[in-house]
Amino acid sequence: MSQPAVSQTVGNLERRLGVKLLDRSTRPCHLTEPGRVLLEGCRDLLDGFRELEDRVKGIAGQVSGRLCVSSIYSVGLLQAPTVEEFARLYPDVAMRLEYGHPEDVYDAVGSDEAELGLVSFPRDGGTFECLPWQKEPMVLALRPGHPLAAGGSVKPSRLAGEPWVALQMRLKLRRQSDRWLKSVGVDPEISYEFDNLETVKRAVEAGAGVALLPEPSVRREVSLGTLATAKLEGVDWIRPLGIVRRRRRPLSAAAKAFCDLLLETPSQATGPAPADPGPLSDGRSKRTAARDADVAVAG
Repeated sequence: MSQPAVSQTVGNLERRLGVKLLDRSTRPCHLTEPGRVLLEGCRDLLDGFRELEDRVKGIAGQVSGRLCVSSIYSVGLLQAPTVEEFARLYPDVAMRLEYGHPEDVYDAVGSDEAELGLVSFPRDGGTFECLPWQKEPMVLALRPGHPLAAGGSVKPSRLAGEPWVALQMRLKLRRQSDRWLKSVGVDPEISYEFDNLETVKRAVEAGAGVALLPEPSVRREVSLGTLATAKLEGVDWIRPLGIVRRRRRPLSAAAKAFCDLLLETPSQATGPAPADPGPLSDGRSKRTAARDADVAVAG
């Protein structure tokens, strides 16, 4: 809807209810108390309607409707094959995968713009409920031919004096990486900072420095020979990934099916999935049944 159409719709609703829903004296405008009550009530009504609709469709084994998933760039890009498989298994679901920074993902899930979020170092509490998903080992990424890449593993003490390519400080992975390096006595000399892993990788390929990155995120570059990696000796650093949802919002059948697909299938990008699908799963999914049928035919 265009902005004038939204304003007219809200104005008509205010006249019908006889209350102001928005405080327009500030920029940006804010919800009034009646507006907040109406918003929360409408969310509850829509949640209840979606749950009822899913229950009715579930009787016939249908999975349909719309599903929006918001993801940080480095996770979403690696899940393209999963999205393609989901589209094949559930053609009646109109799915949209959006990319953004972590705060964008949480904003999208919290405002109901997205039903699920894929993030690293997920937080569980308050508005959000998190399901642990994957654990990605961290490695040292280097340009091919770098002296530190020769042995396949590196003592952290040898990193002193190396120029580093890093993420911006506002990103969780950067702050955690700094803590990890500090714990082994390394004070990284940051040469460049970027806001996403893809740009960090391009800078390392160009010889701008070394970087601490999740191993799955550089697997393609290593196979192509544009990057090399080395394991840091004596440490066990991982980047945890999680699926976040808005607490107390019932998941649609499409969202449950997508969670099942993520959890039940070991991802080539992120390694083995947890054995227990956890509280977001809804038992044996359509995807599992399809897999079992494929096995029976192949056998």
